[in-house]
Amino acid sequence: VHVDASTGETLLVNYVGVPEPVRGTYKVVLYKMGADLVRIPIGTATLPFEPYSIHAIAVADGKAAMILGPVELDFLKTGIELCVSCASHSELMADGGNATGKIFVFDVEGDDLGVH
Repeated sequence: VHVDASTGETLLVNYVGVPEPVRGTYKVVLYKMGADLVRIPIGTATLPFEPYSIHAIAVADGKAAMILGPVELDFLKTGIELCVSCASHSELMADGGNATGKIFVFDVEGDDLGVH
């Protein structure tokens, strides 16, 4: 949650995933939402895979950090096997074990919808 500095309203900070029309990319939109249930986009990050899960979202000092592990989800495999965990693929051991997670930082208070 985040308390808006200008209104004092408590806002939920969460995300929604959007498959991109370009094969192999996936957009994650971080948003804030008040009691009116209107999603206000904070920023987006484009990934080269569909994430299995967002590891964490942390909010402090007007910033939101979204932390993703290098674990992708194969949507077609999920449909075939009817098993989400069976369709995940970890990149932790790919590339000689050098795959890393990603941390995206967004400005919750400002108008900047970019990734920092």
